[in-house]
Amino acid sequence: MNKNNTSSKKTLRAVSGWQVIFATMFAGLFFGITSPSPANSWIVIAGGVTLGALLYVWYAMLVRLLAVFWAFPIHQQRLLAGVLTVTTMFIVLLQSIGEMSWRDVLVVIPLVIIFYIY
Repeated sequence: MNKNNTSSKKTLRAVSGWQVIFATMFAGLFFGITSPSPANSWIVIAGGVTLGALLYVWYAMLVRLLAVFWAFPIHQQRLLAGVLTVTTMFIVLLQSIGEMSWRDVLVVIPLVIIFYIY
């Protein structure tokens, strides 16, 4: 039991609220200053990268907090945060080009499960 308690404390120490605050403030500034309509394509790409980084930081924080209750090794925490980020970004990008339907979401779910297991 002492070992689990120690790993929980390490997980709690690994959770960095500053990363989430900084990423959220940067994304808010970036999306508040830029407008995608008249912007060059590299601004739109930078917005996608910014959104992906922000989602990864949020998901990593969430998974690290959940690791307090369930024993996740650090490599599985990172993997789960990455899979959640890729899934969300895939759905957001499909929606942004107007090609998303419920069938696409239903196809993504088994692919994500296979990706996570692999």
